[in-house]
Amino acid sequence: MAYEYLSIYLLGYLSVYLYCYFTAVLRSFGNAMFQMIAMLLCTVLNALLDPLFIHFFGFGGAAAATLLSQTICLLIMLLYLFRKKLFHMRLTAFRSSYIRPIILKGIPSAFQQSIPAFSTSFLTSLVNGYGITALAAYGIAGKLETLLFYPAMALNMVLTTIVGQCIGGKRRDRARDYIRLSLLCGGLLLCILTILIVLFSPQLSALFLHSPSAARIVSQYFKIVAVGYVLNTFTNCFLGSLNGMGSPLKSMLCMILYYMLIRMPLAWLLSAVGLGLNGIWSAVLISHIIAAAAAALITTHHFRRLSF
Repeated sequence: MAYEYLSIYLLGYLSVYLYCYFTAVLRSFGNAMFQMIAMLLCTVLNALLDPLFIHFFGFGGAAAATLLSQTICLLIMLLYLFRKKLFHMRLTAFRSSYIRPIILKGIPSAFQQSIPAFSTSFLTSLVNGYGITALAAYGIAGKLETLLFYPAMALNMVLTTIVGQCIGGKRRDRARDYIRLSLLCGGLLLCILTILIVLFSPQLSALFLHSPSAARIVSQYFKIVAVGYVLNTFTNCFLGSLNGMGSPLKSMLCMILYYMLIRMPLAWLLSAVGLGLNGIWSAVLISHIIAAAAAALITTHHFRRLSF
C-alpha cells in the first residue's frame, strides 16, 4: 500500500517542490496572507478529494488527490505571482557567482529539513518491536503532534524571513524584539494547545482508531512529552532566527545534536534497558530539553557577535 501511494505521489513531486518554492518566494516579500490562503485552499481541496478518489481509485487515489490539490494551488499561486509581477524568469539574468552562496546556505537548510524524518523512521522501527497496537498508537500520536508542531514550524519560517530583513537593514534591535515576541506568543499558544491535546488525547485517538489500548499509549505519550512541545517551539524560534542571521550551518548542527546524537541513541538505550515505550517517549522529551538549551545558547552567542 505504501508503494502504491508513493509510486503516484513521487511522480508528481515536482509540483510539490514548486509549490513549496513559491511559498518561500512570497514569504521573502513579507506576504504571508496569500500563502496562508493558498495552503488553506490546498488543505480543503485535499480533504474533499481524498474520500472521493479513494472510493473510485483505491488507496492510490489518496496520492492522486493530494497531487491534484497541490497542483491547482500551484497554478493559482503562479497566476498571483505573475499578475503582481513579483517573479520573472530570464535566462539572461543567470549569474554563476550566485551558485556558491546558494549551495553554502541551501545544503545545510535542506539537510536539516530531512533530519526529523530520518529520526521518526528510526523511532518507528523501535516502536514496531512492541506490536501493531503500539505502532498504530505512535502513528496516531504523530498525526496529533502536527497540531503542536505546525505553529513552531510557522514561527521558524517567519523568523527566518523577518530576522533576515532586520539584520539586512542593520536593525538588530528590531530583530531582538521579533525573537522575544515570537518566544512569548509561541510559548503561550503551545501551552494552551498542549493542555488540550493532553486532556482530550483518548477522545482524539478514537477519531483514528477505536482501540482502548492504543488510546492509553497515546495518552501516556503526550503526558510524558507534553512540556517538550513548548520547548520545541522555543527551539524553532531560535533556529529560524539563526537561519535569518545567515547561519544555517549552525542551525543544522543543532538539529543533528537534537535528533541524531541525543534522541535516537537515547531512545534505543532506554528501550533496551527495559523501560519499554516509556523509555522511547522519555528520550523524545530529553532531546527537546537539550535542543532548546543548545539553540538558545548558540543563537544568543551568534546574535551578540553580529557586527555592522
